[in-house]
Order: sequence, then structure tokens, then C-alpha cells
Amino acid sequence: MLQLLVTAAGIYYVFHDPQKQAEIAHALRGADWRWLALSWLVYGAVEALATVRWQMLLRVQGIIVSWGRAGMMVTVGLFSNMLLPGLVGGDAIRLYLLCQKVPRKKLRGTLSVAMDRLLGLASLVVLAAMVGLVRFRWLNHAARTAHITYLALAILGGVTLGALLVFGVMGPRTFPGRLPFRHGIVQIGKALRLYREHPMIIVSAFLLTILSHLAY
Repeated sequence: MLQLLVTAAGIYYVFHDPQKQAEIAHALRGADWRWLALSWLVYGAVEALATVRWQMLLRVQGIIVSWGRAGMMVTVGLFSNMLLPGLVGGDAIRLYLLCQKVPRKKLRGTLSVAMDRLLGLASLVVLAAMVGLVRFRWLNHAARTAHITYLALAILGGVTLGALLVFGVMGPRTFPGRLPFRHGIVQIGKALRLYREHPMIIVSAFLLTILSHLAY
């Protein structure tokens, strides 16, 4: 509700000014609708690829959802992202709808969304590394851009290393028997190992993510 109120206040602030309304109307009248139509089609492809990728991740976890149902969940989550600030709201709505469909596999469904986000991060790391290597001299020529470049690469590298460590160490023998929430942690480890046991699906989903980013 707080996010909704903040969003409503922001929309009111932008659109209550008659001058702003006139500027927006002028911009829309002058827009080339052919380019707008093309942009809608390309962005539609982005969300279609997201649906295919999530379906692949769900099926690794043994969750079978129809293509139409999965597309509906992704679209409703996208609508929530447009309405609410940030991306967490859309994921929460998507999980809520999924848990209604498969109430006994809430943890596996949650991990499918987490893996979806992790693939997005991994693809960004790869694309950022490519840009950094190709344009490193240009990015490094000024002090302001140099320290931002090093900071961004350090953050991306650290998060990637952390994700790899999670995949590497998660297992039933990793944690002592008296550790709080050990059972839940072990269940997460088992679900994560399912992804490790299907490397071709993960690689395919990763390539779809790269393609989705390029389309975006």
C-alpha cells in the first residue's frame, strides 16, 4: 500500500500540471507510430523469452505449468512492476500465483524465481565484462569514470563469486546437525543441485537471457 501511495503521488505530481500535459500530448502527436509499434513487438519478445526461460527452470524443479498459465503469471508480475516501484513486487505476485497452483512446492517455486534473477545477473556480468574489455581504455581515461568502472566490476565479480560458492558448498554434509533452520537449508541445497544436474538447460536459459537483454 505504501508503494502504491508513493507511485500515485508521483503520477499526480507529473500529470497535474497543465503545461506537462500539453508537452506529453505534443510528444505523442509527434511520435512515429511505426517505431513505437516495432518497440512494442521487440519488448513483447523480451517477455516471451522470459516466459520460456522460467518454464525451463520450473520444469527442472518438477513443476508443470501450462504455457498460457506461465505467460499470465509473467504478465501479471510485469504489470505489478510497472505499478509498484522496484522489481520485488512483481516477483512476489508471481510467486503468490504459482503457490496457488502448486501449494506443495513453494520452496522449489521460490528457487525458480531466484534462479531466474541469478541468470539475469550472470548475463549482466558477461555483458559488462565484454563492454569493459572492449572499451576499457575509454572508460579508464578519466578519473571519474575509472573509479566507477572498477567499483562496478568489483561488485559484479563479488556477487558472482558468492553465487558460485553457494552452488559449490550447498549440501547435506556442509552444515552441522544442530544448525538452526538446517532442514530448510538442506532442502534449498537439494533444489539447487537439481539445476547443477541439468547443465544444458541452464546454459540454454542463460543464452535466452543474453538474447533477452540484447532485445531490451
